[in-house]
Amino acid sequence: MRPFSPITGQMGPGAWEFALRYAELKFDSDSPLDFFDGSVTNGITGRGTTAKNDIRALTTGVNWYLNLNTRAMLNWTQYWFDNPLGTPFSCRLATCTATQLVPGSKESWELLSRLQVWF
Repeated sequence: MRPFSPITGQMGPGAWEFALRYAELKFDSDSPLDFFDGSVTNGITGRGTTAKNDIRALTTGVNWYLNLNTRAMLNWTQYWFDNPLGTPFSCRLATCTATQLVPGSKESWELLSRLQVWF
């Protein structure tokens, strides 16, 4: 690593790290509780279609270690859902009932960034 530290006269590019991750989550429930809020009174029961979902995620990212004390991170994740009633956008209210669920897009993505400084 050739750190970037102008105070000490080091003008290197730092270190770069590239990342790739694939993840799967599969769930199914025979429980009467639902996955939205754990309630049995809101009309969204676990034994219905809302209790089954498979989710796949692909994350690509880059980390830049400017020097030993500083890291910048940027990650992009693409999600695929098998159940359109089990997406982050299926319940658009703070609390949902079964009649308020809407089929969401079976795909979504997110972009995350972080800057870390160690003292």
